[in-house]
Amino acid sequence: MTKTLVLLIALLSFQMATAQSTDEDKSSPLYYEWKNETFPIDTLVSYNNDTLILSENNKVFVINFWFTTCQPCIAEIKWLNKLQEDYASDSLGFIGISFNSKKEIDAFIKTKPYDFQQFHLEKEIINEYALVKGYPTTLILDSTGKVILYKVGAPKDETLAESVYEELAEELIKLGAVKH
Repeated sequence: MTKTLVLLIALLSFQMATAQSTDEDKSSPLYYEWKNETFPIDTLVSYNNDTLILSENNKVFVINFWFTTCQPCIAEIKWLNKLQEDYASDSLGFIGISFNSKKEIDAFIKTKPYDFQQFHLEKEIINEYALVKGYPTTLILDSTGKVILYKVGAPKDETLAESVYEELAEELIKLGAVKH
């Protein structure tokens, strides 16, 4: 009984944290200033010094903000990798963004592979543009660069984190970015 109650509370908390706000109340914890707006960063530089200009790609992007010691970030990696494996196409890109150093990212990925192309943004830039309100944060950008989904948080348990896969897959299907 106690395990069931704990699981139910965890699931309800996760659902509340990932709820999409239709309310324009800027004081709401669910408010995200870039929702339905063009993502404010157009040029990203990978840990391998490759440059990606989002606006030149004319494709949908799944962008995941994470860092190497964030337990919910780590729990969802398996499911983000599966999302990319199941739905990768020329019209859909998968991006990981972290403030960690290249050395930290390289060491982490050796022990826990994360298949998204990895990019670096300084914490100051992430904060200046208010790109995240917590970690992990996942965005879906449509082919014009507009943020159509903002999701913050994930369960700390890898099994429960499957819900991240399901939610993102459903959004990609609704957008017409993938077929089911």
